[in-house]
Amino acid sequence: MLYDINAESLISDENPLSFLRGNLNAVNEDDEFNLNLTGQVGERELRAREENEEKLARLIAMNNVSESRPDNDGAKEINTSVEEEISIEEETTRKKKKKGSFAYQFYATPSVGFRSLSKNTDYVPVNPAASMLANTADEEPALSHSAAVNIETGANVLYNLSGFMRIKAGIQVNYTNYHINAYPLHHPSIANLLVNDPQPVLQSRMTTLSTQPNGEVQNLNNNTYQFSVPVGADFKLAGNSRMQWFAGATIQPTFVTGGNAFLISADRKNYISDPTMLRRFNMNGGIETFVSYKVGSGVTLNAGPQFRYQLLSSYDEKYTYDEKLYNIGLKLGITTSF
Repeated sequence: MLYDINAESLISDENPLSFLRGNLNAVNEDDEFNLNLTGQVGERELRAREENEEKLARLIAMNNVSESRPDNDGAKEINTSVEEEISIEEETTRKKKKKGSFAYQFYATPSVGFRSLSKNTDYVPVNPAASMLANTADEEPALSHSAAVNIETGANVLYNLSGFMRIKAGIQVNYTNYHINAYPLHHPSIANLLVNDPQPVLQSRMTTLSTQPNGEVQNLNNNTYQFSVPVGADFKLAGNSRMQWFAGATIQPTFVTGGNAFLISADRKNYISDPTMLRRFNMNGGIETFVSYKVGSGVTLNAGPQFRYQLLSSYDEKYTYDEKLYNIGLKLGITTSF
């Protein structure tokens, strides 16, 4: 008995592999029957059985491959899904990286402030009286000045350029101050102020304050109110994911909004009050080192010493003394990522 495997028989059967196996078994059973009757199987029946076995083997192999490999549409869908997942992961990573690169910082710095004071040597007096006063001024007794409490507060935006460096910029408000021990006069007196206009000249001013002790002391605050825009960088020196040690520096363009100015007279015997001599636009620089400690949820506490120095004189170029303010304090801050 001969069974031929063709496409129509495979299509009509719901399970082609079962159909083939059934036919092959039938061929084998008939062959055994014929063998019992005649003692041999014809060549045609043998060839048919071999062909059916080969076809069955090929179909089984094709079936296994088709079960293990999706069709083209399925492969495309899987590839598209994988690409979308990769794109989402990359976008999430980019956002996290961007978020971790920026941070806010709020800080306050209580400090002790003082000044450096020197004669303005950018001119040579041509007025004999002015020259005499200028030459004898350094022979006068020392002025009684002392340090006082200063305060600074501000906010920065920080951006991480790398694992060890970040840049920063922000706004800052400073109150600067130092004490002057003056001695009140019992009546107004005329004092001379030496100014460059453009040549050194003497200007007469009224005053009630003396630099000479007379038994009474009047404490004066030589102060300013400053608004600045610090721009700088921090550098990580050491640390781990929780605690780090930084060093930083800033340059601070500054606008002086107001304050007191007690000027020294040409003979250094009096103080003359004249706030109009304050320099409105100035420049400061700051250096600091601090330890940062991460407390969780992206919040970091900072603490360390800071030194701030005024690069230009507190007063207009007309004034014949250069005064440069400085302060040393403890900077306390809090930083949070955004």
